[in-house]
Amino acid sequence: MKRRYVILLTSCVNPNGMPFTALSDINVRKQQYLDALRFYVNNTPLPIVYVDNSNVDIKEYNVISNIVDDRLELLSFDGNHDKEHGKGYGELEIIDYAIKHSNIINSNKNVSIIKITGRLVIVNIMTIINQLKYNILPTSNSVICSMNSDFSMADSRLLIAPVNFYTSLIEKRVNINDLRGVYLEHVLCNLIKRQQFYLYHPFFTEPQYQGVSGSTNLTYEAKKRTNSEKIRYAVYVISQIFEFPYDVKNHINMSYIRKSILYSLLILLKIFNKYSANMNK
Repeated sequence: MKRRYVILLTSCVNPNGMPFTALSDINVRKQQYLDALRFYVNNTPLPIVYVDNSNVDIKEYNVISNIVDDRLELLSFDGNHDKEHGKGYGELEIIDYAIKHSNIINSNKNVSIIKITGRLVIVNIMTIINQLKYNILPTSNSVICSMNSDFSMADSRLLIAPVNFYTSLIEKRVNINDLRGVYLEHVLCNLIKRQQFYLYHPFFTEPQYQGVSGSTNLTYEAKKRTNSEKIRYAVYVISQIFEFPYDVKNHINMSYIRKSILYSLLILLKIFNKYSANMNK
């Protein structure tokens, strides 16, 4: 059965005093969500599920017209009450609600969810979608996201995984506690390390974000990458694939041939990057 991809936009228009939320203006947040939703509707062909956990019905704002029901689903519920566990807990609450209540997600058993933080625009999202479509990125048993270099945190702004992986992640949400410095990014990373079935994979193309961080108020600005930056990102991708520290010994392993090819390519890219840096001095 062919794998189907669904975009899930997570929304919290009214954070209602959630700790570590720098951007709390409801009107500003609402407009950012509406702008991002319009972007994904107009610039992707995939079905979209939008879920807000602060009981704000986005349908009231007539955000989208002339779109078929099986392409866009707008849901809302009264959640986001657990202030101690924090925003990441609320994020998984949204994903849980989507899995249980979305007709789009439940219309096909072979579904992978492209989870995007709903206020952010990923300007090169179609490049990433096409890499999935043409099997450039691994699909069936992979969790695709970005991680930091020491593999201690996974970026949850953009996460692509089968529904069953999200179900496992939701079961771990009790471990999230923002007040104690244990964030969704830690729990997500630890789950990928410790489970046995799913293979971690970074994005072949670096996601280009545009928008404002709700946690820090930091502005993300998409920009064209230089050749040196592209090479550094290629080194990052191969290093991530080759060096990811799975905790479970009998986890899926790459073949010896694939490892050898990646390792050789990694060495060549590092040499080329060093040579380019010296030439630019």
